[in-house]
Amino acid sequence: MFIPIVAASLGCGGGSGGGGGSCPGHACGGDVVGSWLATSACVDDTAFTKQLLGSYASCSGVSVNGISAMPYGEVAFASDSTYTISIGADVQFNLTLPLSCLPSGSDCPSADFTLGLGAASCNGTQTCNCPGVAPINFGTSGDANGAGTYSTSGTMLSLTGTANKSVDDGGPYCVQGDSLYLGLAGVPAIGANLLFEKQ
Repeated sequence: MFIPIVAASLGCGGGSGGGGGSCPGHACGGDVVGSWLATSACVDDTAFTKQLLGSYASCSGVSVNGISAMPYGEVAFASDSTYTISIGADVQFNLTLPLSCLPSGSDCPSADFTLGLGAASCNGTQTCNCPGVAPINFGTSGDANGAGTYSTSGTMLSLTGTANKSVDDGGPYCVQGDSLYLGLAGVPAIGANLLFEKQ
């Protein structure tokens, strides 16, 4: 299930947060040449939660909600089939887990910990409430700018990384006026629908 994060012109839906809704993909193809600024995103909440929890996933009573993502950065596609990319997203979440999930003798305030993805700071007594933020990168395996070549086939766009920490990625895409929808896996591979505005 995809969570709607920010309403946008390609119909990503309204509202935010975990627990429902949809953010449908758009696959119409089109001309991607130009510079595009990331304006909104939808993440696959099931894949995100699995990556986030890691070994805590097997703990009874654990839950993740309040998932919301804000992307930043831009991607530029040149007419010679090369691209540059510098896109990330900060995904906010709220993790709830029973104190019994933590090592013996622990309490919630001292249980600030790094998860499988991102980090959280906890409060509470018998039930720990842990808001946190997890970073996702697109087109690179780190904060470095990525570059490479791209190709389109029908309604699919593929990125082949050739510089720095660039990684291969790609997915369905759709250009409508000055808006671009692009589905990417991201690093780690969460799965996201990104919306861009032409610069």
